Amino acid sequence: MTTMNEFLDKALTGVELNEKRKELKTHNITVKLVDFSDDKDEPAYDVETNIDGKAVMGGGSKQVFSTQKDGKNGARKKAEKRIQEILSKIKKLGEE
Repeated sequence: MTTMNEFLDKALTGVELNEKRKELKTHNITVKLVDFSDDKDEPAYDVETNIDGKAVMGGGSKQVFSTQKDGKNGARKKAEKRIQEILSKIKKLGEE
C-alpha cells in the first residue's frame, strides 16, 4: 500500500501513479516577497505572483508595501500578510 507521502512524491516528480490515474498537466504558482527597501526612489517590499513562469500583472494597494509610509518592519509584515492571504486563497480553491 502506498502512503500519502509516497503518493505525493510520485505526483510531484511526474511518475505515473497507476494505470488508471496519471498526471497530464502541472501548473506552477510562485509567490515571491521582493525586497527593494534600499531603493532610494521607492523603498518598499513587493509581492510578485507568477503562474507557469509568467508574471500575473497586478497593481494597486495590494501590490507594493511602502517603507516610507509604514516603516521597514511594518511594510514587510504587511507584505508577508499578503502572501499568506494569497496562499490561503489558493489552498481554499484546491479544497473545493
